[in-house]
Amino acid sequence: MAMGKRDRARASGIEQAIWVDWRGPAVPNVAPNVRVYLGHESCEHLLPGPQEALSLVRRLGGSQLRPLSLVTPFLTQDGLARTRRLIDALLAHWSEMEIVCNDWGLLWDLATGHAGRLALGRLLVGQSLDPRIVGMLAELGQAPAARVIHHVDGTACLLRYRAASTEAAAHFRAVSADQAEMIDFFAGFGVERCEISHLRHGLLTSGRGWRYSLHRPWIPLSVQRCHGSARGRCPCRGEEQVWSARGFPVPLIHRDNVVGYRGHFDPADDSALIGLGIDRIVEGPDS
Repeated sequence: MAMGKRDRARASGIEQAIWVDWRGPAVPNVAPNVRVYLGHESCEHLLPGPQEALSLVRRLGGSQLRPLSLVTPFLTQDGLARTRRLIDALLAHWSEMEIVCNDWGLLWDLATGHAGRLALGRLLVGQSLDPRIVGMLAELGQAPAARVIHHVDGTACLLRYRAASTEAAAHFRAVSADQAEMIDFFAGFGVERCEISHLRHGLLTSGRGWRYSLHRPWIPLSVQRCHGSARGRCPCRGEEQVWSARGFPVPLIHRDNVVGYRGHFDPADDSALIGLGIDRIVEGPDS
């Protein structure tokens, strides 16, 4: 019998993880050895409260041995205090819980307090996510044809493009956090993991020690500021909206306070992932 995607990942040494939306009406059936991601990546008002998070993990069959990652977003000062209460409540039951930080203040607070295992979230790692970049890299050394730009006052100008250089290609394929100074700085706080979104442009790593978690299929492009004053009145709640934009090769999706897109761009060969330092695959709820 052929192995499924998750079985192959386990057999190759790549840890399997799955996002579980705590707001969902049903609790999925998740094997005990599969890591669970919960929380919210972009809006502090859509984080669960301590009791909601504890209830969810228990309904998942949450023994203290279950691998667990709490994902946290950008935070205000009030949000930082609420999130610390959530983290402390979960750590009381899951002392080995990983906290994925997308806020520098929370990362500093947890690192200096030696609370939990820490990872650098997708909103902080500095990965190029624009889906149009792959077209530019495919035409490396070739400049697109010039085109006329018309202004609102009736005038026009000719826009001439420069060809993408190999230096530009290296920049777009790298992750900003993968620099010697940042790696050494974070290692001092025990932070050795980065969350990344895709391999669409290729991934250029230094091989100096970061371990990567590859998320799929959801790729966040832009995060909007949320003005909600309480979780129950958060304006981020709502149905997905699908947008199209000229020049974009994929549909854009607006959900909660994020604009992003979906796509699978990772290689089929798991050994290629391991060679890049990727040792965890995180499947989104819409995989």
